[in-house]
Amino acid sequence: MAKRGGQFAFKSDMAMSVAYGMIAPEERGRLHRAAASQIAGASGYRPGLDDAVIARHLELAGDASAAAERYLRAAAQAVDVGGNADAFRQLTRALKLLPADDHERRFTARRQREEILGRLARRAEQLRELHNLRKEAEAIGTPAKLAQAHCRLAQFYIDVGKAPAASRAAVPALDYAREAHDRLLEADALRLRGSIARLVGNNEEALALLADALVLCGEEEKALPQRALILNNRGTALWNMGRLHEASESYAEALVIYRMLALPRLEARALNNMGIVFAALGEFEEALAHYKSSLKIDQQLGDRASLPLKLGNIGQTYSDLGDTARAERYLKKALKFAEQMDDDSSACDAAISLAQVYLQKEVPRRALALLDRGLQLAIEQRERYQEIRALIYIAFAQVDAGDPPGGALELARSATELARKAPMLVGQIYGSCAQGMALVAMKRADEAADLGAHAVALLEGRVEETEGSEQVYAMYAEMCTAAGRTAAAAAALQKGRAEVAKKVAKLRDPELRQLYLSSRTPTRLNPGRS
Repeated sequence: MAKRGGQFAFKSDMAMSVAYGMIAPEERGRLHRAAASQIAGASGYRPGLDDAVIARHLELAGDASAAAERYLRAAAQAVDVGGNADAFRQLTRALKLLPADDHERRFTARRQREEILGRLARRAEQLRELHNLRKEAEAIGTPAKLAQAHCRLAQFYIDVGKAPAASRAAVPALDYAREAHDRLLEADALRLRGSIARLVGNNEEALALLADALVLCGEEEKALPQRALILNNRGTALWNMGRLHEASESYAEALVIYRMLALPRLEARALNNMGIVFAALGEFEEALAHYKSSLKIDQQLGDRASLPLKLGNIGQTYSDLGDTARAERYLKKALKFAEQMDDDSSACDAAISLAQVYLQKEVPRRALALLDRGLQLAIEQRERYQEIRALIYIAFAQVDAGDPPGGALELARSATELARKAPMLVGQIYGSCAQGMALVAMKRADEAADLGAHAVALLEGRVEETEGSEQVYAMYAEMCTAAGRTAAAAAALQKGRAEVAKKVAKLRDPELRQLYLSSRTPTRLNPGRS
């Protein structure tokens, strides 16, 4: 042995192992218990941080139950600071040590492991853990635990975009929550049903379910995390419906709660959602700032599951700005990560967004290949918003590619009708424009201009802004020009340029301003300029 810094240490691991093996088993157990007690009772004891060491001593002493409890404490602390791998390892040790009939603590460990696997985007393992969680809940037999297990399973299927499976899990979740007479569990089950309704395009139903969930939550302190979660879901439903300012208010309230409660993972989610609203309102730099702040928190905490979504959002914003080079780079990364993680929902979103980049670059054939893939994924996942979006852009791409316009017209009509039922106003506006562009290609310019006028009426009948309004005016101007309606075309061009000017005024970065002005839509609004 050698003395180092006032303490004695072995010169090698082998020497330590030999010396350790020479101690009688009973004495080793006593020494491990003494070491655990000394660390736990020290003035410098750090809850959570030192519990893993204490747990190991207790495990080696043969005190399995006490060791498992310490591993659970250590795991909870590791999760809080982003140590997903450490936490998962400690939870695994706890499960090995806990008796098979200790279902309460096994339920806790499996619940935490499932959450970690979700953050790491290890979906197959997460699903297996959820089935084990349900078995523990069944063994406990209380309605509250059964409700929690089914809620987690429903959330998993929502996250991977499988609405039918999510719906099957949400039904017993709500039944068990009501049987348990637990208002917050019932609120969570209603939130999940609201999310499922939004996924399949029933936004009005989603809002009604989420309103009922908020009433159950109330505003007492213990309900704040649940309230914020519901507000996040409400914001997304409102955004889908084009009610952007209401969506922003929901997201902002959720963000305030998460920051007040110091819940960085959920703060990251709210920041991302705020970015979506800012992008829709044409506040591109604000959107990028929120997306990147959200992504930074995820990276600090080691969370990978939302990486494709957030990279895709950044890429989409650069695409809207006309920065096709950066947009393509981010969206290709998003698509790659989504494929690696088997995240079909994010892959669908990234594929459609990347196709929009290729439409801007005027390579519609590349866009069509991606859009076909995005549409297939949207149909498989039953994501109505993405299905409508894909159908509309396939119609635009077919017209741009010079394909027979009759097919594009039918696709655009189908998308518009789906958007009307959702309701999804932006889908109705763009669907009408896509029909109009197809009709122009079919030499039916008067019908096209009438449809364009309908789209503009929907656009201007709104109380708040519509994303891409300058693009709507540019397309309407082309329809009117084809129909010989020169005055209406000139008016549309003027309105479109005013929308472009509003967006330019919000851009502080000169490079982004120039990129935006050089992009496809502003150029279409200035046909006389080179």
